[in-house]
Amino acid sequence: MLLRYHRELARRLGLTEETLPLPPGVTTVARLAIHLARRGESWREALTPAAAAVAINGKDAGWCDRLQNEDVLGLSLKPGQQD
Repeated sequence: MLLRYHRELARRLGLTEETLPLPPGVTTVARLAIHLARRGESWREALTPAAAAVAINGKDAGWCDRLQNEDVLGLSLKPGQQD
């Protein structure tokens, strides 16, 4: 799957996009965020429903929405979460 980190989130995490296969058992945005949070504190803080908005294949999505390997997941910080 392709992950795109937008604007301030990209700055905080140090990358604008990456491609990775969905890990086994990761079927939703929330589970992917838990998986990515293992990368460190900045990831844990930024990838929460309170902090980040998500889109799947260009359409607004929720944290419980299902993911597939061919999806493009866009993540951006919500207003008020930016420096």
